[in-house]
Amino acid sequence: MSHADTDRRRDRAGRMTIRAWAVGVMLCASWAWAGPGDRHLREGTAAFAEQDFARAADAYQRALDADSNLAEAAFNRAVVMMHLGSAEQAQELFRTAERLARRDDVKVNARHNLGASLYRSAQAMTPQDPNGAIEIFKAAAGAYKAAVRLNPDDQDARKGLELSRRAMHLIQEQLALPEELAQLAQDQRPESAQQGDRQNTDNPNESQEDREQAEDDSSRVDAADEEQTEVQTEPESGAAEDEMPAGQTDPEGSQFDGQGDRQQELQDRAARARDILEQARKQGVELDPQAQQAAQDLIEEAMRNQERAAAEMADRRRDDAHEQQMEAAERLREAAELLQRARPQDQGRGRERQERQPQSGQGSQGDEAGDPDEPVDEITQRLLDRERRDRQMRNRYLQQAPVFVERDW
Repeated sequence: MSHADTDRRRDRAGRMTIRAWAVGVMLCASWAWAGPGDRHLREGTAAFAEQDFARAADAYQRALDADSNLAEAAFNRAVVMMHLGSAEQAQELFRTAERLARRDDVKVNARHNLGASLYRSAQAMTPQDPNGAIEIFKAAAGAYKAAVRLNPDDQDARKGLELSRRAMHLIQEQLALPEELAQLAQDQRPESAQQGDRQNTDNPNESQEDREQAEDDSSRVDAADEEQTEVQTEPESGAAEDEMPAGQTDPEGSQFDGQGDRQQELQDRAARARDILEQARKQGVELDPQAQQAAQDLIEEAMRNQERAAAEMADRRRDDAHEQQMEAAERLREAAELLQRARPQDQGRGRERQERQPQSGQGSQGDEAGDPDEPVDEITQRLLDRERRDRQMRNRYLQQAPVFVERDW
């Protein structure tokens, strides 16, 4: 996949809408009182309609120079600056528009657009500084929450609020994924291979030649014991099966049944890892799109090996099952190493920058400050309850490996 294709995919994924204010409706109120910035507002509106954004930005700035309390000019210039790619200037102007606005509809749109602009900034920062991006997504969630407080029926703001929170969780899960996959690869190895790993760890000074000699000696002893046992306890015709107590199951069969349950758990954990990468791709918050696509392909290949291992276990073919388990473990290990190499090393720049950046809604209202996870009303509370349940499932994954829950808009 080319870098251009990756950029286009990222631009489409999780794209948040900037509301271009219905300038004509807003300016009608301004014309009614014919303020000092009215002429410049009209010039800016005409230039905006012609998509001459540079001229529109100059006109709106002249309107602000003529009347520094003109919220309409601040809002419209912010929208223009978004079109010109000046996100930081746009965000500051949206804050100014909200602080100056005397109408709730202006405040709602300013807060919504501030959230959308912050969301886009966080998306762009994610590959280089995921922890910094988390902080900006948190600020975006605060701006969207403030919009919902003023207008509970604003579904776009509700969607932005939830997507911002989901983005934070997805980045955190991606950062933890290399270690989780490495542990899954170890758990996927057959029990006999894990026992060998533990023996090697317990005897780090033992040479490979000594270990091979010990294994050969052990094999010869086991073979001699089996031969002696066959001589001493040669069964009479059909007696072995007839003497098994009623209701008692075959120990080897029970062992396979237990391994099948364990294999299903491992498959669920691999599916969860794959779903994290897929959700990050859809929402445009991948740490490294190319590396993560390659890792996702490896995980899916491992899942196919897992399915074949489960089928071999069901048919009581232990050696074939172990071979598939080893193949799955190797693919998972490769995916873990790939993601580990792709994970950014320096993750502090964005957080420091965000600490210097004003939080959303530090204007006259101030009611949107605080934890963005704070509930705002009944509908948002339901969204939060679902999010808390997802968080609890992620915590239980450490012991029980739950299935990742996908919700699409």
